[in-house]
Amino acid sequence: MSMNEVVPVLEWSGGAVRAFDPINHKTFMAESLGDAVAALGNPKHVGLAIGRRAALVRQLTLPEVSDDQAAAIVRVQLDQLFPVSSADLTSTFAHAHHQNGTGKKVVVSAMRTDLLKQAKAELAEHGVHTAWVAPINSVSGAVALESGLESAVVVDESVDGTGIDIVQHGDVCYSRSAPAGLNAADLDMEIKRTLASAKVPPSTVVRTDQYGNLGVLAHHWPSINLELQEEVAKRNATVSGRRRRLASLLTMVLVVCIAMVYFDFDDAQRKVQSQTRKSTNEITKLKAVDSLVSSRLAPLESAAATVDQAFKPKQPIADVLTVLAGHAPEGVWLTGLTVERGRNMTMRGTAKNSAAVTQYMTALNADPRFRDVRLVFANDGKIGEVPVVLFAATGHVVGNFPVYNPTNQSGAKK
Repeated sequence: MSMNEVVPVLEWSGGAVRAFDPINHKTFMAESLGDAVAALGNPKHVGLAIGRRAALVRQLTLPEVSDDQAAAIVRVQLDQLFPVSSADLTSTFAHAHHQNGTGKKVVVSAMRTDLLKQAKAELAEHGVHTAWVAPINSVSGAVALESGLESAVVVDESVDGTGIDIVQHGDVCYSRSAPAGLNAADLDMEIKRTLASAKVPPSTVVRTDQYGNLGVLAHHWPSINLELQEEVAKRNATVSGRRRRLASLLTMVLVVCIAMVYFDFDDAQRKVQSQTRKSTNEITKLKAVDSLVSSRLAPLESAAATVDQAFKPKQPIADVLTVLAGHAPEGVWLTGLTVERGRNMTMRGTAKNSAAVTQYMTALNADPRFRDVRLVFANDGKIGEVPVVLFAATGHVVGNFPVYNPTNQSGAKK
């Protein structure tokens, strides 16, 4: 069932029954649970509210522990909380609305196990399932909060008489039943007695409407549910069985998935291996062709290099002439140049004096573009009446240097 579903509510404490019909919005009394179920039209599900005389409610402060550990502590503390042996009680707890930071405050609810079994058995005889079992005062805190109060005295007419619930910070801290049909003075006196017993200061009195807490429980299910130990064990077994079946199913799905992945991987691996073999064979064939072509190209490459060197020398003749002229100092003129492939160059010139010729030879020998530059002759002569030196020189042209700007071109003569 959904917790939002509206169900009829029966208030029972071992004697008479008070019922709330959420369809027709009315409350009525009955002598037994069976009579109440028949009057409600034999519903399939009901909420069972335990009267104040049969329900036990106390607040308890626990250390900051998990819910499982808190449940274990509550079970140990039952004998100190209630005047009934813990062996004879069915209990549960809910976290309090207000936490003061000094621990984990909980509201513990309990009732005698034999009474709970009796009520459930009687309802089961009439084919009725209990959606929940909780004390009738479990929603008194919500009644106070709906009135805008965190602390209040909630007065509720119930099957046991007039219920007086002391609410502090949204939770019931004390509850008792007074006789039904009290006048205003007597009710005020009972409220004062209840406050004195709870040891809390007076607060605003809130009276429930004609439907009381039953009407609230019909539309707002309580946060707790008193369950018999055998019911809890059965539910846990059912949950464990479902989990085992789910785990088995998931294991089978996992095995199938692994098998499918393995087969897919194996098939893909076979395809990759086949393609790899084909590619390897193709590469081997291509390497053989490449080796054959390379062997045939080797002599052609040598010839091509010779031809390329002949027609595209690293240092063209025009560049040689440019560099020779660039090194000529002031007073030196070049009058002739012979350069042939594979032979030394021969150059001739005229200078004003022998010192200029010596300077020129020194500059050429220092240039890495030339090697073994030697003066062949240097003879004195005249041009008109001007004395000059006629000279000739030889040298080897190094062919692996590009043209560069000479460091001294100020005296070049062409």
